[in-house]
Amino acid sequence: MNDIKRYTYTRLAYWLQSIVVAETVPKRTGRLAKSIIVQRKGEGAVVGTAKKYAPAVHYGIRKPVVVRPKRKKALYWAGARHPVKKVVIPPRKGNPFFLKAIQKMQRRLDRDIGKVVPDLPKKVKEEIRKELSKIEDLLVE
Repeated sequence: MNDIKRYTYTRLAYWLQSIVVAETVPKRTGRLAKSIIVQRKGEGAVVGTAKKYAPAVHYGIRKPVVVRPKRKKALYWAGARHPVKKVVIPPRKGNPFFLKAIQKMQRRLDRDIGKVVPDLPKKVKEEIRKELSKIEDLLVE
């Protein structure tokens, strides 16, 4: 049964990754979407990103964030008129792209699970439902 679970959770992780990348992650530059990866862990897999700004995009920013240079005297980027000593990022609402993808996955589970994992036992399908609701609870702050 562990092999079935491991295989199932890995396939579901790749399915979740495809939903996040194709449908829910914001794509201003495409870097965040390209950074969404699946890593096998224990009996399952983890879908995530190593981008430092991902939590700010997903959960939002409650207080203004001040960005200052670490090594130089000023900040500069392509397109800026001149170097600046600091940049203030204002508060903003989040775009919970992982949560939206999990909710889409839950809605499509009955219809599409056979395509993702053929011949899945009913007991495992119910376990998946429970696990998805646990994950959703973790993502909602």
